[in-house]
Amino acid sequence: MRTIFPTVAALLLMTAMPAFAADKPLLPPPEKKTSAGPHDWTGFYAGADTGYVHGASKWSNDTPGGSSRSFGTSSPTFGAHAGYNYQLGSGVVFGSESDISHTH
Repeated sequence: MRTIFPTVAALLLMTAMPAFAADKPLLPPPEKKTSAGPHDWTGFYAGADTGYVHGASKWSNDTPGGSSRSFGTSSPTFGAHAGYNYQLGSGVVFGSESDISHTH
């Protein structure tokens, strides 16, 4: 029961938030007589993330006189990522990204 409540609460919070596409504005832009052209993905970007991990394991030794053990862990996790993209005139995008994460 202790693990079901946080899971249900997290799922309810995630479903209550709206999701938007990264390159789509919330409101349609005002109509223009000229087009600005296609989107250019060239540039630097960075971001951060946070979460919570929970795990458990149980194993046993099946030999005569063997023992069984169990192990459990749960902790917050934090991370960051950054990268750079370059878009060619043909629309092909090349990029590089690096990330790091830490679990307490």
